[in-house]
Amino acid sequence: MAQAAPKAQLGFLGVVNLAGTGFVGGLLVTNQLGRPLEFQCTTPVKPNRTQEILYGPTLTSFVCAELIGKTLFERLQVKPQMIVSDQPEMLALRSVISLPVCLVLPKS
Repeated sequence: MAQAAPKAQLGFLGVVNLAGTGFVGGLLVTNQLGRPLEFQCTTPVKPNRTQEILYGPTLTSFVCAELIGKTLFERLQVKPQMIVSDQPEMLALRSVISLPVCLVLPKS
């Protein structure tokens, strides 16, 4: 009897900065066929002045990974085996969750 292949669940994470509104993020979890299993998104997150001063050039990475990415991951009912993003700022998420975070860059 053949053994069934393990189920793979991937998380796709993205954040956009809406001018004047703040950062909005979304995390989609799919099965191995790319079918959606769960989706979570945030309301706009706008850094305050103290965060802007404290985090300086790393502010975007902090907001994207630690505030948005971590929150979205914690709210998931269906946990992925890996998170994929096309935004380099998301690599900071590796320090706050225990999953691999993969950066996919466009072909140059």
